[in-house]
Amino acid sequence: MSKPIAAILAIGAALTIVLAGCVTSTELQSDGSVEDAEFPEWLDDDGMLPSIDLTLLGEEGEMTAYSSRDDEDNWCVIAVLSPSPEEHGYGWSASHVCVPPEAFATEGAAVSVGGGGRSGGAHLLPPGYSEPLEAGWVQVSPRLAVKR
Repeated sequence: MSKPIAAILAIGAALTIVLAGCVTSTELQSDGSVEDAEFPEWLDDDGMLPSIDLTLLGEEGEMTAYSSRDDEDNWCVIAVLSPSPEEHGYGWSASHVCVPPEAFATEGAAVSVGGGGRSGGAHLLPPGYSEPLEAGWVQVSPRLAVKR
């Protein structure tokens, strides 16, 4: 094989490996949490949602789940339903719940969200959580269960 062809093949292989890392999924991944996250621009919450140490836990369909801390150092889970295409950026819905560290250590924090005929739920699980989940909830990562 000539050197130019070998070089082209090597570049193509490297590019394939790099691009494979750019593929995104709408399913929650066990290693998919992203620290120092930001809420989407369309989510105009006027600072009402807790966002200290905001972490993106992942997405499940139209729902995005985040964890954070509030001003009192409680653990928070936030579930956000994205706006539907028919609503042109409107029609989003968000809900959150915050629990003290003692309660989080044993039970985690769970929240349900709904609006516009859509619904979902997110349960932020504490480390080592092994209790059975309620009917309709599925653990999708070590830190998160979702309501389907």
